Amino acid sequence: MKISISSEMPSQLEELLSAGPKESSLPKALSNRELEELLDAINLHFLFNYNEMDFFKKDKIEEIKLFLDLRHEVLSQFKNEKFD
Repeated sequence: MKISISSEMPSQLEELLSAGPKESSLPKALSNRELEELLDAINLHFLFNYNEMDFFKKDKIEEIKLFLDLRHEVLSQFKNEKFD
């Protein structure tokens, strides 16, 4: 399985993570392919930047929560795009 992530995805991911939980800067007009690439970037970022001990660190818990909220938003948009 080849994972193709455009060079812009990591910077977009950082920008989206900095938006906070209430306001989203997720572009509304992303294609299915762009949503898939963004989801891959999110999954890989999470995999390589967090470990099981981070769930017990107060400073990381909020960051992980925001990160998972972003992932949920991307998945929701992907599902909406896929079934529209």
